[in-house]
Amino acid sequence: MFIKGLDHISIIVSNVEENIRFYKEILGFKIVKDFYDEKEKARIIFLDNGNSMLE
Repeated sequence: MFIKGLDHISIIVSNVEENIRFYKEILGFKIVKDFYDEKEKARIIFLDNGNSMLE
């Protein structure tokens, strides 16, 4: 089986700000979207590094 790619990965964390710093400062990601989803009762952040996107 050959995987052509991934659409995105969702990661649930206990400390959002600490994880944002890690992905931005260490891995070079940039925030492309940041909002609060009332239905899910959760902050949703999309980060992109040009090759990969995390949610």
